[in-house]
Amino acid sequence: IEFTTMLFERCAVLVAAGAAYGRYGEGYFRISLTVPDDRLKEAMERMRKALR
Repeated sequence: IEFTTMLFERCAVLVAAGAAYGRYGEGYFRISLTVPDDRLKEAMERMRKALR
């Protein structure tokens, strides 16, 4: 959950903590792929810059 909070605070990208989907989701996060490609690319670029 700390990682997902950091992504939101640094990148304005909202993802779901994998742990919310059960114990096998721990250590992962989920991204919605239901947005237009240009918005997804923008979010990935913001995440890339923040995680350097």
